[in-house]
Amino acid sequence: ARVRRADLAAARAAATLTAEERTHAAADQARVAAEAARKSELAGVARAALLGGVDADTVERDLARAVEEARALSESRAAQAQRLAQDAIASRTAATAKAAERDQRHAERETARAAVDEALQALGIDEAGLRARLVRDARWRDETRKQITNVDAAVTEAATREGERQRAAVHHASQGAPPQDRATLEAEMPVVEATLRAADDAWTAARAALIQDDERRVRASALLPALQAQRAISERWEVINKLIGSATGKVFRQFAQSLTLNILLVEANVQLASLSRRYQLQRVPKEEMELQVVDMDMAEQVRPLTSLSGGETFLVSLSLALGLSALASTSTRIESIFIDEGFGTLDADTLDVALSTLEGLKAEGRTVGVISHVGGLAEKIGTWVAVEKVAPGRSRVKIETG
Repeated sequence: ARVRRADLAAARAAATLTAEERTHAAADQARVAAEAARKSELAGVARAALLGGVDADTVERDLARAVEEARALSESRAAQAQRLAQDAIASRTAATAKAAERDQRHAERETARAAVDEALQALGIDEAGLRARLVRDARWRDETRKQITNVDAAVTEAATREGERQRAAVHHASQGAPPQDRATLEAEMPVVEATLRAADDAWTAARAALIQDDERRVRASALLPALQAQRAISERWEVINKLIGSATGKVFRQFAQSLTLNILLVEANVQLASLSRRYQLQRVPKEEMELQVVDMDMAEQVRPLTSLSGGETFLVSLSLALGLSALASTSTRIESIFIDEGFGTLDADTLDVALSTLEGLKAEGRTVGVISHVGGLAEKIGTWVAVEKVAPGRSRVKIETG
């Protein structure tokens, strides 16, 4: 019992010591916990001041969204840079082709020049002489051609007459007919001399007429500049009369509309060049308001608008609309443009080109609205209005952002 009590006393003393140690340890842990709580509170205050009172999860989500948007923008800029590089390569290729075509045309011009010089040398005249002859009017050419025709006819008649006389002489010689005697020839001499004098008089009259004609030509040449100036004035008034001479004004209205259409085609071709380098718009010859396209990929083949596919028709229509907008913006600025459907006929590359053009209009400060049922189009537009069918006869409209 004494041993047992001694063991119990030792155990109690050890337990008391252990309890005191645990009490001291608990006190130390409480101090550490209090210090940690104080530091946590200070950190919370600092974080709130740093984040402006916004929850950390919200800030983290915003940062993640900003990173995704920056990544998407970087990919879009990279794709755009690639397209620009491809356009630059195409431009260099086109410039090389144009240079080759220019050299070919220069060579053809030199060849033609050499042929002209050879022809002038064969004719025995120089370029100045040729130009002097080319300034003659149509009347002079007609008269000269008539004189040449008359001379050719006279030569032909003389040759025919000479042949007949030679045949008659041969026939006369073959008949053994004696030549005429001197008395007969002397009797015929006055008739021959009278014929010769008449021929001399005719030649003198023709010479005088030729001299008078030369004098008239000189006077006509002096009057030619005034005649040409008056003819130009007359032609101008004749054109004006054709344009505005109708009583209803229809001719002048069509003329004014054709001028506006020409300006519109210039603006539309500028827009179409950024959408599709394959086509160019032009007017149909001898038609008032008809259009056609030139296919640059098919050796500049002219095609009617009805031969275009749905996507090509959409691009042409979009270029005309943008050209009309540019034409109208000279006096009144058009702040918004709406496009209804047509995107479903475009392939992915053409759709990107069209959207890049619309983004350029947006960058200029215009509002661009697109109405379409193509689902993939919403992914390429930042903000859109979605119309969802709720029930028969009922729909719901909501605004969404990408």
